[in-house]
Amino acid sequence: MNQLQQAPVESQLLPSSPLRKQQSSECFLLDLPNEILQQIDEYLPFNSRVCIRLTCTVAHDCLRAFPRCPSQEEWLVFLAQFYKNRPDYVLVVERPWVLAIRDDELPMPPNVPPVLHWPSWSKKQMDRFERGALMVDHEHVQLAIKYNQLEHKKRWQKRFLKIVLRPHKTRFEPRFYGHPDNEKVEEICYFEGYTKVISGRYITFSQRRFTNKDPLDPMRISKLGSFGSCTHQHTSPVRYGHFLRRKGLLSVRGSSRHHIGGPTSVWRHQRPLEPECSDLFFSSIYRASCEHGTWFDGACPWCLTEFSICFKEGDLVLKTWRDLGGADSPLNDVWLKHTGEYQGEEMAEIRCPTEIRSRYEDSVSFVKRVCSHFGHCAPSRETRFHCLQTFRNAAVSETYADPTGRSPGEEPQESQELAGQSLRDERD
Repeated sequence: MNQLQQAPVESQLLPSSPLRKQQSSECFLLDLPNEILQQIDEYLPFNSRVCIRLTCTVAHDCLRAFPRCPSQEEWLVFLAQFYKNRPDYVLVVERPWVLAIRDDELPMPPNVPPVLHWPSWSKKQMDRFERGALMVDHEHVQLAIKYNQLEHKKRWQKRFLKIVLRPHKTRFEPRFYGHPDNEKVEEICYFEGYTKVISGRYITFSQRRFTNKDPLDPMRISKLGSFGSCTHQHTSPVRYGHFLRRKGLLSVRGSSRHHIGGPTSVWRHQRPLEPECSDLFFSSIYRASCEHGTWFDGACPWCLTEFSICFKEGDLVLKTWRDLGGADSPLNDVWLKHTGEYQGEEMAEIRCPTEIRSRYEDSVSFVKRVCSHFGHCAPSRETRFHCLQTFRNAAVSETYADPTGRSPGEEPQESQELAGQSLRDERD
């Protein structure tokens, strides 16, 4: 426990003595010899060993101190579990590791278009937006999940949750050199981002539309700079050119039957023609450019990201679904793989390209579920209303369907003949 007290955490945030709790006399583990308890304790992870010492008086008195100082990862895993039910505390990767959040210190995501060297956008944030449109830090993920699970929220907690989960729409220049409202900017792209907290997981959906001003001139990837769905699946003119060369779709001089290619100078860099981690993304771009109007889906084998690419009316549309994990340690594998900071050995995993998407779409409203047959298209308000009315009319028809095949409100032929005969009798 001495090492617990020496931890770089504020003294009021972590109790220095175990919580006094009446132990059950029926717990057979407490009746075991101390040697066996020590062996069991050595096989447990660090966070479990600390929790036992803080909650069980008998275990605190009989178990030895830790033989070594815990690592940063072990401390953060324990602190994430310890502050799980304390919504106004967040974990950070720097000391003191635990920060108390106040109303005037709530971290807010950028609310202006991404432009290089702007105060609201750091180089790190710009790289994340470029490769996957990741616009939040792990502090936003922790607070959003914790506040969403509260039954009674404070006013400033509701305000923060509303800001983080509200849709974000903006315009940007593909290479982020200038503001989209500047008259000198030639290419303008459109971005839409949506966030949901589903079963304690932070799920994001984003759509980027790279517009083409001249429909007669095929879109060239050299004008779009670098973009992608995540830190693993992203492209640039040079890397995409080498992919075309490896597949035999582009010659050394740069001549290509592929209409999305850029200037020949960008392909002449000497680089070994070896497979890359973004080949799945490259292949989807190429197939989408060959079949306009068709969506091509994919899932990153190294992180929880799914994407869909399509060329519509000359524009390139990229949709991305990401699972950013839960409100645990900021050094968890899921988050580090999204940010490209994972230091371990990354094993490729073939996943279904619609698993995260289905979880996101299952949480939408009833009207969107009815209109799900539109696929990737976004139906207008009039179209959604017509679809809903058609769905309701069909449900009513099925409910009151007559076994004889007559439509609702239609009288049988015999009843119509008898009614006509009675009218003739009255006239006579």
